Amino acid sequence: MIKNLLIVLIVIIPSLNIAQKLSGYQWHNRLLVISNPLNNLEKETEQLELLGSLDQDFKERKILVLKLTNHNYTVLNSNVTTNTSDPIGIEGLTLSEKEFSILLIGLDGGIKLRQNQSIKRDELFAIIDGMPIRQSELRQKN
Repeated sequence: MIKNLLIVLIVIIPSLNIAQKLSGYQWHNRLLVISNPLNNLEKETEQLELLGSLDQDFKERKILVLKLTNHNYTVLNSNVTTNTSDPIGIEGLTLSEKEFSILLIGLDGGIKLRQNQSIKRDELFAIIDGMPIRQSELRQKN
């Protein structure tokens, strides 16, 4: 019984740790997670080139780009690097341990996109600009 409880705690606690760290972004930022568990530099470079400069367009849309590799995630358009013992779990999400993947998390914390290939900057912006919360932001801006 105690052995089973310890196993459950070992599995759950690392997921809660990163979930707590990333839950602070909810309602403040959209997250584009670039998961690269095998450090495939070709795929990662391709994705970063497709995104281009993480500039004012990203800031205006409240997008933080997170690069997740091994036991770290780095916010590329910020000065944040976080170590975690759970390299593939973000808020209970399961990311592949072997495949490059892209995940877009909305302001509400919901998954808006999950795919195993790179995404172009204009495609990303089109998805975000079509979201109801983003539409509301644009109306309030004008």
